[in-house]
Amino acid sequence: MIWPLIPTILLLLLVAVLYEDEGAIHTGQAPRDPIKVEKVYLYIDQMDLNYLYERDDYSDEEIPGVVKYDPEGEEVALRGLRFRGNSSRQEPKKSFRITFEESQEVIFGSRRMNLNAMYTDPSMMREGLSMDLFSRLGHPAPRTQYVELYINDVYEGLYMHVERIDEDFLTAMGLSDKGTLVRDGFRGEVQRADMEDLSFFGFDLEGIDDPEAFVRDNFDYRGNPDWEALLELGKWVEETQPGAEYARGFMERIDIESFVDWLAVHLLVGDIDAFYDDYWLYLDHRVADAKWQWIPWDKDLTFGSVWRPVYNVSNDYFYYQFQMRMPWVKNDLIVKFMETPQLMALVYERTEVLLDEVFTLEKLSIEIDRIAEKIRPSVEVSPGVGAFRLNPRNHFGQLGNFEDHVEAIKDYVALRGQYLRKYIGHKGRLPAEGRFESTVRWNEQQLDQPLYFVDEGGWVIGKWQGKALAEEGKLSIEVKEVPSVVGINRIWTLVYEGAPIQGELTLYYLNDTENRNNWYETYEAVGGQRELQMIESNGIRWRELPSRVNPYSNKVVATMELSGVHQLSLTKGSQQ
Repeated sequence: MIWPLIPTILLLLLVAVLYEDEGAIHTGQAPRDPIKVEKVYLYIDQMDLNYLYERDDYSDEEIPGVVKYDPEGEEVALRGLRFRGNSSRQEPKKSFRITFEESQEVIFGSRRMNLNAMYTDPSMMREGLSMDLFSRLGHPAPRTQYVELYINDVYEGLYMHVERIDEDFLTAMGLSDKGTLVRDGFRGEVQRADMEDLSFFGFDLEGIDDPEAFVRDNFDYRGNPDWEALLELGKWVEETQPGAEYARGFMERIDIESFVDWLAVHLLVGDIDAFYDDYWLYLDHRVADAKWQWIPWDKDLTFGSVWRPVYNVSNDYFYYQFQMRMPWVKNDLIVKFMETPQLMALVYERTEVLLDEVFTLEKLSIEIDRIAEKIRPSVEVSPGVGAFRLNPRNHFGQLGNFEDHVEAIKDYVALRGQYLRKYIGHKGRLPAEGRFESTVRWNEQQLDQPLYFVDEGGWVIGKWQGKALAEEGKLSIEVKEVPSVVGINRIWTLVYEGAPIQGELTLYYLNDTENRNNWYETYEAVGGQRELQMIESNGIRWRELPSRVNPYSNKVVATMELSGVHQLSLTKGSQQ
């Protein structure tokens, strides 16, 4: 019975060898340059500027203008400029596509400047951090560049240029520019009567008279793609069921190392919106047996940012419990991959390696702090004279909270890591909601490590950072609903066994929209959560503990001594 499995086993062993070196490079990509904020001065005739902002936001007609890199410098000729993006065109801070007559060094030698407004990201670093993770693995990914944009000498905010995916990009990544480079556009046409599917992978082409023309009309592409090769890939996905045969066929057609890294990074950063169309497909025409590669795109909805009804993506809700198998993922290529255990085993194994070696709080905190230091002056500019005449401000959030947003990114890294270890340990099958209880034991080898309390559903209840832990100890935390509590309607019970210890306790709470798990007194994000105070009961009365709140990662931190049994609450008023 084992003989039919031998080819699959050999292929899996080959992939394991490829991953012996965490930093294995499979492109010729050079390391990214240090963080730098460039200044771009855009000059537009007032009548043209009025027309740009008064017409339909989705118009792709370009208007004239010129650019300078210094107000006193030379003018740089443009072919034109317009708004860019899909749903982002509806945001009050507009994103721009600026096309130059000649290539520009500041945008990696391209003629296209893609300025993303980052209006939905108060940290203004999610997209750059995500793309940088791909690059660290040697995975082809667009480079990014911060830009301060001035329009007619008025500061209109901090932007991020995201490199255009085209032939120049392929060359920069060490790939052949003579290849198929396409992006699935089916999701953007789903409102059509003949486009009920959100992805090419799953669309039934049986009744289409000219499948090649139909696919060409519904894909973005560069150069001269091999449509026949793409149709073959789609037909194979449609006809092959999950399992050993799918695993063999997948590895024959697709660069498994590249794809596993692509999927693992999405699992890490929590981008569950990318399975439809937020990627480009590439196939090298020079190589007879070339395999498809996935190139990431559009990574703003990451690191705890989440879509919510009514609010769309412009909201302050914080979420890290993203599972991989979401019901709205309609891309059959990926769904069948996830339903093939031997393929998902590669993703889980790779993700664990990245959690240990790349996606660590220690390493990413260095990068996050480095970015924050560079962009802080640009982010914190308030509307006023000389700033924000066309745009209302840099982002949708309340101004003055940049440090909390930076901390929330770090909190996501730590909490996502804890969740994923539980998720992977259960092969992606966690209960929808845990029992909100956890016990941690430690010994002298763990004295300098924070202790995370993770329930069976992967949700982190709390964290303890001891100043000087006893050599051995045990701490249990349980959370129960108490509707009478004003603020967070829960009571945390801590049972500690060991010598008394001083330290810092972090309690996390759930805050979400209606019909989701919400412990806060209202369904609004943030609201009055800054007023929350951690209080402790000694069985007779409650006392306040010195507390610090970050409503953007739903936590309250307090200093206390552990000894015996403690009851804690997060409240906005005195607890009787």
